Amino acid sequence: MAATLPVSAPGGLLRTSPVTLSAGPANGGLTEGLNGWDALGAEPALPLSPGVRVVGNTTLVSPPLLVPPGAQTLAVTLRAPGGDGLMVVSARPLEGGPDIELGTLEPGTARRSWAVGVGGLGGRQVRIVLDPVPALGTTLDVFGVGPVTAALPGWTAAPGALDRRGSRAHGSLFVSDTPLGLRSPVFALGAGARELLVAVRGQGTVRASAGRRAAVLTATTAWRDLHVPVRGARTTLILTATPGLDGLELRDVGLIRRQVAVRVLAVGVSGSRRVVRATLGAAGAGLVVEARARSGRRLARVRADSGGRFMVRTPRSAGRVTLVVPGDRTHIGTRVSR
Repeated sequence: MAATLPVSAPGGLLRTSPVTLSAGPANGGLTEGLNGWDALGAEPALPLSPGVRVVGNTTLVSPPLLVPPGAQTLAVTLRAPGGDGLMVVSARPLEGGPDIELGTLEPGTARRSWAVGVGGLGGRQVRIVLDPVPALGTTLDVFGVGPVTAALPGWTAAPGALDRRGSRAHGSLFVSDTPLGLRSPVFALGAGARELLVAVRGQGTVRASAGRRAAVLTATTAWRDLHVPVRGARTTLILTATPGLDGLELRDVGLIRRQVAVRVLAVGVSGSRRVVRATLGAAGAGLVVEARARSGRRLARVRADSGGRFMVRTPRSAGRVTLVVPGDRTHIGTRVSR
């Protein structure tokens, strides 16, 4: 059965909790030193507590790891005590064949966990290869490989890494180094859906499609919305984020923008006032509604309740008025004359 996700809630399709699928390879945390690992190079790896220090061009190769189906991200925790470190992370299939590069990491002096993409490796047995790029005096501290997670359960992610940051309600995706491809499950749009939004900032471009409709946005330093047209009852959101040098950040992925419609329920008179009762439906809850004269002058301003209902009073002498819903980021405004 196709998944239905809460895209109308703040945060859009990112409002799904990451799932840990595997702890990673045996002794992935290096709490037992290099037990089960291979260290290939002239310089020995030095023990830490926990972890190991890699000097020069020594390469570390992990014990075998069965990558679970649906896996998207593998964590690699590193630091470069002297700064300016580089580590190439690859997967070496046990069945043979060339190494599959997962990412090139640039750790700094602070310990940090990096996300590398393992989408497409589900069901395969691999060894994780940590290959430092040699530089004069470079040392790298390796604190662990793992866990393996599905950062966005139900999504297809390949290629690229899902570096997900922040909370479930206010999280974002950071994309660096290589393009990230994402495909959501099929989800219901609900009434009045006209666009899907993806907020973007940083450097690079984001391309998105839903059904046969597509859009592209070049990122800037300020948050901007990519608007993807939609139609029908259900759709799939497909994204390709291509980062520049400083990377891209995405949030509010799949937030729905809906067309607001005014449905007049009753029109009456109370003394010198004309009273209009109407509704915007549940999608219009809390929106502002204005009543304007033919000249454009605002006669009244109210806010719809939690059910989208509102009542507006205007002078009878004003004659025919126009109800205007300005809308907001996730609602397309409308107007109707009564």
